[in-house]
Amino acid sequence: MKTVVLGEDGHGQVKFNPAFLDFAQYYGFMPRACSPNWPRGKGKVESGVKYVRRNFWQGLVTISGIDDLNARCRNWLDNIANVRMHSTTGRIPLEMLKEEKLKAIAGRLPYPTNPAALRAVSRDSLVSYRGCCY
Repeated sequence: MKTVVLGEDGHGQVKFNPAFLDFAQYYGFMPRACSPNWPRGKGKVESGVKYVRRNFWQGLVTISGIDDLNARCRNWLDNIANVRMHSTTGRIPLEMLKEEKLKAIAGRLPYPTNPAALRAVSRDSLVSYRGCCY
């Protein structure tokens, strides 16, 4: 995904997108890229997505908004996902999460994002944006 990984340098080291590295530094984590030729590595990540799809999203018919979705997700995490015995690790995810010693981000402003929009400049030096030329 080009928003995260740009490619590899001459020594085979992953080159991360500088904007993504700034995001990672802001939230205090170090990204690790899976090798594109190692499907088992990506499968571990993808199986988590599969679990959420099959156990949280399935059966969710209506959502009244983001607050409702967040409340339902928090309830699912607290009462189902994080308290079950994980089939691969044989451990309870909530216990493993405590070992991570994560830093709280509560109260921190969200990472500043400004969507970039690439525009072509016309021959007469005008840029079109939302139907208007500037």
